[in-house]
Amino acid sequence: MGIDAEDGGVGGHGPISVYQNIVNSILAKVTNGGSGIFVFGANSYYVTSFWNAIATGTGQSVTFVNEANIETQSFAGYAMLAVSSDAYNTSGGLTQAQHDKLVKRQNDIASFINNGGGLLGFASDFTNPYAYLGAVGNISANINLSYSDVSPNIEGQAIGVTNDLDICCWHDEYTSYPDFLKVLATFPSGKAAVIGGLDVSVPSKLVVTPSNVSIAQGQHIPLKVTLDDGTIQKDVTAVSTGTIYSSNSPNVVVDDQGFISLLPEAQIGDTALITITHNGYTTTVDVSVDPPVEVVELVELSTSNDVLLGPGEKQQLNVNAVYSDGSKKDVTYAVEGTTYGSSVPESIFVSPNGMISISDTAPFGETGTITIKNQDKTKNVQVKITDPPTKLTVTPVTLDLMGGQTAQLKVIADFPDGTKKDVTKSSVYTSGNTSLAIVNNSGLVTIPKTTVDGTVTIRSTYAGLLSETVINVTPFREITDVQITPATLTIEQGKSQTVKVIASYSDGTTEDVTSKISFTSSNNGLATIDHHGVITVPQNAAGGTVEITGTYSGKTVKSVVTVPSKPILTSLIFTPDAVTLKPNETQQLKVSAEYSDGVIQDVTSQVVYESSNENLATVNSAGLISVNSNATGGTVYIRGSYGGKGGAATITIPSPPVLEGLTFTADKTTVKQGETTQVKVVANYSDGTTEDVTTKANLNSSNINQATVDPAKGIATITDQATGGTVYIRGSYGGKGGAVTLTIPKPPSVESLTFTPDKLTLKQGENAQIQVTATYSDGSTEDVTAKAGLNSSNTSQAAVDPATGEIKVLDSATGGTVYIRGSYGGKGGVMTLSVPARPSVVSLNFTPATKTVKPGDTVQMQVTANYSDGTTKDVTNQALLKSSNTSLATVDPSTGLVKIPTSASNGNVNIQGSYDGKGGAATITVSKPYIIGIAFTPNKVTLKGGDTLAMEVMATYSDGSTKDVTAQTAFSSSNTSLATVGASGVVTIANPTKGGTVYIRGTFSGKGAASTVTVMGPPSVTNLKFTPSTTTLKGGEILKMNVVAEYSDSTTEDVTAKVTYSSSNNNMAVVDNTGLVTVPTNAAPGTVYIRGSYNGKGGATTITILPKPSLVNLTFNPVSLSLDKGDTYRIKVTAEYSDGTSEDVTDFTTFSSSNINAAIVDNNGLITVPVNSSGGTVYIRGTYNGKGGATTVTIK
Repeated sequence: MGIDAEDGGVGGHGPISVYQNIVNSILAKVTNGGSGIFVFGANSYYVTSFWNAIATGTGQSVTFVNEANIETQSFAGYAMLAVSSDAYNTSGGLTQAQHDKLVKRQNDIASFINNGGGLLGFASDFTNPYAYLGAVGNISANINLSYSDVSPNIEGQAIGVTNDLDICCWHDEYTSYPDFLKVLATFPSGKAAVIGGLDVSVPSKLVVTPSNVSIAQGQHIPLKVTLDDGTIQKDVTAVSTGTIYSSNSPNVVVDDQGFISLLPEAQIGDTALITITHNGYTTTVDVSVDPPVEVVELVELSTSNDVLLGPGEKQQLNVNAVYSDGSKKDVTYAVEGTTYGSSVPESIFVSPNGMISISDTAPFGETGTITIKNQDKTKNVQVKITDPPTKLTVTPVTLDLMGGQTAQLKVIADFPDGTKKDVTKSSVYTSGNTSLAIVNNSGLVTIPKTTVDGTVTIRSTYAGLLSETVINVTPFREITDVQITPATLTIEQGKSQTVKVIASYSDGTTEDVTSKISFTSSNNGLATIDHHGVITVPQNAAGGTVEITGTYSGKTVKSVVTVPSKPILTSLIFTPDAVTLKPNETQQLKVSAEYSDGVIQDVTSQVVYESSNENLATVNSAGLISVNSNATGGTVYIRGSYGGKGGAATITIPSPPVLEGLTFTADKTTVKQGETTQVKVVANYSDGTTEDVTTKANLNSSNINQATVDPAKGIATITDQATGGTVYIRGSYGGKGGAVTLTIPKPPSVESLTFTPDKLTLKQGENAQIQVTATYSDGSTEDVTAKAGLNSSNTSQAAVDPATGEIKVLDSATGGTVYIRGSYGGKGGVMTLSVPARPSVVSLNFTPATKTVKPGDTVQMQVTANYSDGTTKDVTNQALLKSSNTSLATVDPSTGLVKIPTSASNGNVNIQGSYDGKGGAATITVSKPYIIGIAFTPNKVTLKGGDTLAMEVMATYSDGSTKDVTAQTAFSSSNTSLATVGASGVVTIANPTKGGTVYIRGTFSGKGAASTVTVMGPPSVTNLKFTPSTTTLKGGEILKMNVVAEYSDSTTEDVTAKVTYSSSNNNMAVVDNTGLVTVPTNAAPGTVYIRGSYNGKGGATTITILPKPSLVNLTFNPVSLSLDKGDTYRIKVTAEYSDGTSEDVTDFTTFSSSNINAAIVDNNGLITVPVNSSGGTVYIRGTYNGKGGATTVTIK
C-alpha cells in the first residue's frame, strides 16, 4: 500500500485514523499467517513517524528497509509490504534508485501476494507519473464511489475504491505508464485514474500427485501433473499438453491421461520409477506392486447423487466400494484406485480426490455429469450450476458491537425453484466506514479497538444482488477490576448461599458477571458452586475451610467458605415418654435427636421401633402405637434406636371395665296418636365410662296396639288408633335390663268442619280448589279435604274431585247454584257455587278480512266468535268454511288454510263461514306478479388467485316477493384473464394472477345486474413466527419447533415442514428439516439460536442450554436399621444434584461391608445377615461418582 507521508499531517487528505483503517482493511485480507509491515522509501523522520503512527493503531510492528537491502531482503513471515510516496511528492520519500531496485523484484513481490500477503502499492513521478497497485491483476476499481472522511484534492487527484480491498486510495492523474502496468479505471475525460500490474512470471516447477503409488492388478491409479509458475497452476497431466511419461519397468505403464496400470506379468513386490517431463521440467513417481485387491461389486455414494452448486463453490464427494466378500471401504481418494471425470470440465471440474469445483465464470443453469470409476464399476453424479438467485438475505440485519468484538454474517440466496442456499463464503463484502468496522471475504466483521460511537453499513453482494447489515458501534472498554462478595462466609451442612462477582470497566461502568464466570472449589466434598454462583455444602460434609475461585477476562477472584464441624448425636427424646391407652386406642410418638451443639431434630420417621409385647400393643415404622382390641391390661415398652442411640416410651393398658346397669331415656315421654319418640339405652361401666347400646338392647313394646318400637333404631311410634294409657318400652344388654314409660293421652273429638272458600262464582269451563279443615276438641286443626267425601248437588252443572277438592264447571252448564257437601268425624259442611248464565254469539270476525295474493300462494284464515259477555273464542275449525269460487281459491274447513291454484286467473273470491247462527266472509284478490329487477349477492367481493365463489342472483317482483333465478341467469365476465364464470354462476379466479378488477354480469327476463370482483395479487410472506421464541433445555432433551408464516393478506400458514433450519452451534443443539431440535447429552451450557428461513423471511428461537448438574450428596435410606440373624434388607441410595434434582442410583452404587462376618451386601444394595453372624454394628458403605455414604446396621 503506498500512501503520501503528508496525507496524515497538515494539508493532508484526512486524519491518521483513516490510514490506520486502510491498513487494517488490507490486513483483514491477509492469509499467509505472517505479521508485521515492511516499509520501503522511509528516508526521513517525516516518513518514519508517519508509518509508526499508522502501525500504533493496527497492532503491527514496522520494519524499515534501507536501500542497500532492497534487492536481497526476504519477505517471509511478514503480513504486508508498504511503499512510501516518491521523494518528489514526499520529503524523505522513495528515491529513484530505490524505485528501480523494487521494480527488479516484481516477481518476488508477485509471489508474496499470490501466497496471501498484503497488497503493495506506490505512486511515483520519476519519469512518468504512475501508480503501482499490485503485482497481480484483474483488480477492479470504481472511481465513482466516495469516502466520507476525504474528497479529491485541488491538484486533481481522484478517489479510487477497489472492490477487492474495501478501501480508498488516492492517485495523481496519469498520462503514460510502464508497459507492465495497465489501466484499471479512467476519468470522464478518458485519462487514466487507476492503473495496476499485469500478470508477471515467477520460476516454475513441475508437481505430481501422488508421488508414491501402491498398485495391485486390476487397478488404475490416476496421476495429476501441475506446472506451477508461482502465479497460476496449470494442469498438464494429459500427454496432449506436451507432457512425456516413461517407466523403467515394462510391466508398469502410464497411458496418455496419466493413469498407471499393471501388465499381467507384473509380480507382487516389483517396483518401478515413472519419469515425467514437461518443457524442460522433470519430476518422478515411485511405484510398488501390492497383492491383488478384493473385486469391487458396487460403487456407492454417501453423499447425494445430485449436487447443486453456484459459481466459485466446491463440494467433496464421498465414495465407498462394496467388495465381493460384503465388506465396505472408503475409496474417495485416488490412491484407492478411484478416478473421476467431468462432462464439462471448463465449467465443472473434479479433482483426482473427488473435490467438485465450479468455475467463477461458469454460466448459471448449466448441468454436467461427474463419472466415478473404481475397477470396472462406475457411478454418475449429476451437477447443476444454480440459476441466478432472485433474492439475497443477510443475517443478522442489525448488530450492536463494541470495539475489539467480531461477528459472523450469514448470506442466504433464494433461487427461482424455491430453494435456498448459504452463499456466505461466495459473497463479496464492503464496509461503509472501515474506521468503524472491517469485514473480510468470509463475512467476518471486526470492530477496531480504536473505534468511536457510530453506525456503519456492511454491504453483501452475490450474483448482482445486494443485502445490507447495519451495525451500531460503541467504543472498546477495558476491565479494570473484578470483585467477589462476600469474600468470606460460613455455611452449615445442607445449606446454600450465593456469591456475586462485579466487573468494573475503564469507562466507569460496572457489570454483574457472575453467570459468565467459571467457578472451581478447592474441595467439592466440603462445598460446590454452580455457574450462577450458588455455593452448596453437602449434608454429610465434615467441618473445615474451602476456597472458591473464579476467573473472568484474566482476572481471578476468591471467596473463603468456612464449614462448621458436624455436631454429634447425644440422646433421643421420646414424646410422650409415658401414656395410658385403652384397647383399640392409638398414640403417635415423636422422637427428637439431641446433638452436641444443642440442636434438636425430629427423627421420628428415621427411628427403628419395636414393642416389648406385641400381644398388647404394636408400633409401625412411623412411630404410631396401636393397642390391640383384646388387650387384657398391663405395661408395654415401645423402644426405638437411631444413630447408635436408643430410648423408650412406657404404655399402660388398664384392665377391661364391668357393666353395672342400663339407663333408659326418651326424647318425650307423653306422646300423642301418630307421633314418635327416640328411645336411648346407655350402658354404665365400673370404670365410670358409658356406652350407647340402643341398637344392641333388643327393644320391645308392652302393648303393640298402643305403641310399637323399631329395635334397630330405637324409634317408638304411637298408633293412630291408640285409646290412651301407659306403655313400657323394654330392653336388655349384657345381663342387665330396664324400660322407659310412655304416656298416651286420649284422642280429641271433631268439633266442626270449615270449607275454604265457603262461597265461589265460576263460569263455564273454569275450575277452582277448595279445602276442608277439621277443628278438634283440644283446639288443634287438620286438613281433611281428602277424608271429607266431597260431592256435588248437581253434576250436570259442576263436578268435584273428592281426593283433591278440585271443582270444575262444565262447558254445557246453563247457570244456577250448586252445593259442594262433605262430612268427617260425625260433622258436616257445605260450600255454595254460583254459575252465571251462558253467553251468546253476537258476531264473527274473519282474519284477514281482505288479502291480495298471487297464484300458488297460501293464506291462513282465522274465524273468531264475539260473545255477549265481551269474551272471544277461536272457532275456525267449527265455522264450516267454504270458497265462493274454487277455481280461484280453495279452503280446508278443518284448518282454515286457503290455497290459490297455480292456474288461477286474476279476480276476487270470498271465503265464507257460519257458527252458532252467525255468518261472515273474507275477500281474497288474486293478482299475478311481474319482475321489476335482479340483484347479485355479493355485489362486491375481494378474492385471490385460485379462489372460487358461487354467485346468487335474486329477482324482485311487483308484489315485493323475491326468487332465486341464478340457474336461469346468463352470466359473463368483463375480463376472462382475471376471472371466468360458469353457467351456474360459479366465479373462478385465475392462478397465478397479477390482480385487478373484473365485473361479473348477468341477465334474466330482460333485466340485468353485475357484481364487482377485486382480485388480489399473490400474497407475500411478511413475517415468520417461531414457537417457542425462547426456551430452556438440558442435555439430552428435544423440542419440536412450530413456524407460522404471516402473509400480506393477513392469512397465516403452518410452514414448519417447509422452513430451512440451521443451528448457530451444532455442538449445543442440532435441528432436522422437520423442526425437531435435539440437545446432545454432552452439550456445553450457553445460548444457541435455531434459525429458519422461508420465502425470503427469517426468524429464530433462542435456546438456553442449562449446565449439567453436579453431584453434591448421596443419601442412604434408611440411615440405620436393626436386623436379626438370617434377615435380608435392600437399602436405597439417592443422588442429589446441584440443580435440586435427585435420582435413584442404587443400581450404580459400589457397596461394601465394614465387617463381612457380620453382614454382607451385593451389587444391588441387598444386605444379608448370615445365620452365624458375629452380630454387633456393621456399616454398609457405598460410593457413586466420587461421593460416599453409609447405612448403620445393628444385628440383634
